[in-house]
Amino acid sequence: MTLVGYRWWYAGRPPGNGWRLRSVFQALWWDGPHLVATEAPRRENASGIHAFTTWRFAIAAAMPAEENLYPVLGEVALLGKLVEHEKDGARNTRWSGGSACRSGLW
Repeated sequence: MTLVGYRWWYAGRPPGNGWRLRSVFQALWWDGPHLVATEAPRRENASGIHAFTTWRFAIAAAMPAEENLYPVLGEVALLGKLVEHEKDGARNTRWSGGSACRSGLW
């Protein structure tokens, strides 16, 4: 199953590298173009790749940037096993950011 989702990252330059994207919740730098979860999502756990199901929910969840990092909001294709949340999001096994940004970086 494929679903379009919206996800926040930080853009920054990790030591010894060029510009990359990083999770806003973990110090995990993205090598792109795909990210794969370490464990498949299930209703009883919090594993998986998290994304918002609507642009509106993603905008409402904007967070302040950390030092030397810049917030980026992108559109992603959610692939694999999917667990939808009742209110505003979904978790899945992997996602593709081939066209990660909706009309550019936000």
